[in-house]
Amino acid sequence: MTEHDPAEIDPDSRDFWDGVTRGRLVVSRCRACGHQLFPPIASCVNCGSRDLEPLEVSGDGEIYSWATVHVALSDAFADEVPYTVVVVELSGGGRLFGRLLEDEPVTPVAGATVRFETYWVDGRWLPGFRLASIAGTETAI
Repeated sequence: MTEHDPAEIDPDSRDFWDGVTRGRLVVSRCRACGHQLFPPIASCVNCGSRDLEPLEVSGDGEIYSWATVHVALSDAFADEVPYTVVVVELSGGGRLFGRLLEDEPVTPVAGATVRFETYWVDGRWLPGFRLASIAGTETAI
């Protein structure tokens, strides 16, 4: 596995990117109030405390929104268009963008449940999600 370029990673997001490289989702949790935070930031949005700790979470959540990309903004994705990027409301709190990883094209549905999964492109691991259910119907995993 290739690590991300350390010059691209700020101290607040280091735990997140290290987790993605290991196939795990790591968010922040406030030690003062217990609030789960994502995206990575320097202080709690709930109470303002800077006393945060990394927390590995399942990555389960629900699709909040999505966009289908038809023109790749990077050569690394040029052969993969069209592809869909989803915004996922994580169980426990926070929203995360990630690629919808399905073998066949699907139309996302708001509220569909997804599970976190990483994928490899252009020498790095990136966050993605695979459908777990659509409108309450469980799909094979």
